[in-house]
Amino acid sequence: MLYHLISALLILSNLPDTSQYGTLYPSSPNREYLNYEQLYRIGVDGYLENNFQDCVKYIEEALREYKDYNRIVNSCRLGCKQKDYPAIVPNQDPYFKHYEALIQETLCLMNCKRGKVNPNRIEQIEDYKLVKDFETLKTYDYLQLCYFQTEEPTKAAHAAYTNLLANPDHVIMKENLNYFVTLTEMDRNDLVDLEQPEFYKSYLTARQLYSNDKYREMIPHMEKALEIYFQEENICRVHCEKPFDMGWFPDFVSSVSNHFVFCLKCKLNCATTLHTASGIMDEELVYSMFDYLQFAYFKVENFEQALSNALTFIRLRGKDRVMENNVNYYRALLDGADGEIRKDALQYIEREEDELALLNFIEEKFNFPSRVEDEENPAGQTAQVEAVFNHNDENTVDNNADIAIPSPYLAYEEAAVETKGDNAMLSPPPVVTFQP
Repeated sequence: MLYHLISALLILSNLPDTSQYGTLYPSSPNREYLNYEQLYRIGVDGYLENNFQDCVKYIEEALREYKDYNRIVNSCRLGCKQKDYPAIVPNQDPYFKHYEALIQETLCLMNCKRGKVNPNRIEQIEDYKLVKDFETLKTYDYLQLCYFQTEEPTKAAHAAYTNLLANPDHVIMKENLNYFVTLTEMDRNDLVDLEQPEFYKSYLTARQLYSNDKYREMIPHMEKALEIYFQEENICRVHCEKPFDMGWFPDFVSSVSNHFVFCLKCKLNCATTLHTASGIMDEELVYSMFDYLQFAYFKVENFEQALSNALTFIRLRGKDRVMENNVNYYRALLDGADGEIRKDALQYIEREEDELALLNFIEEKFNFPSRVEDEENPAGQTAQVEAVFNHNDENTVDNNADIAIPSPYLAYEEAAVETKGDNAMLSPPPVVTFQP
């Protein structure tokens, strides 16, 4: 009875609509030339045909190919952006400078990919809607069912858990996960997020060391978490520089600007993606790292670094009475030294400020009145229409209509701290006590 119940739950597990896929790519010995979209389609076909072995085999291959290909392309994009290119245009007309750099970067990308990607690999993506399954982790919805059907309940549990972190309101997935955990007698602490960001491992290790008062050991782990976080956000950002179907044919300037803003919105969403590690949106994540560090450096008596991290925290978060007291205390210990904001963080902050300023300008200025007559507006009243920059085609990978521009440094809850007049700075700095 229980088996029939769970089978029903699995079948009803709100999987993506598969009616559009069909059997397009038969199993082939030349599948190493197929891209992740095509491999995924074969896996979906396996699911539709109750061939769950093929479902597992090809969706696993699709996930590997998706990650490997994007790792190569994003590495090429990062490398080509950091290169200095010799001038081509002899007279150095300022108009050509930007486009000359883009042309050379394009050539760099082509040469980089040529040396690293199988030349016989099929590059064309037929359906960018399907690619969204990789980004929303719908792929693991198929896998949890197919793992269960191939009698791999532990893998099914990990796949269900991974999908559930990205889709926390998925009721049936919760029931499936509970069943898999019960079936395997797993400890829930052993569940694995198969898509956990790399930086988060170091971050969790650092927090555990902090909770055990091992401040000297904690510092390198938190510094590593910060370093990897910045790297992963940069990778996410260059990943946003991808094809964009505008759904129409604007002129040259509008086309370039439209694609740029599409990428800009995607890049600003990278922080939100990384801040949602393990299924929880933690708006305090980045600046909490500097808070941990300022206290840890204080405990090991590296007051210069404690001051630098405290200043960085304030620059990220804004006014904060607790941290301002800490800054004053550290400066007193350092004979009034001003201290400096961390350079890695300053570049991060200034870039985000510039991008948000540009996006705010676009959202404010690119709305124009239009006379619209239809059944809902029979009098032809003036309506606001979105300009080119707000165009959102349903075939694009990112759902920018619902995109939330992150403000990850605005939700900090100030701790209550008692001060004693002018002598407050003479006491050890008041700090936020984090829960392990």
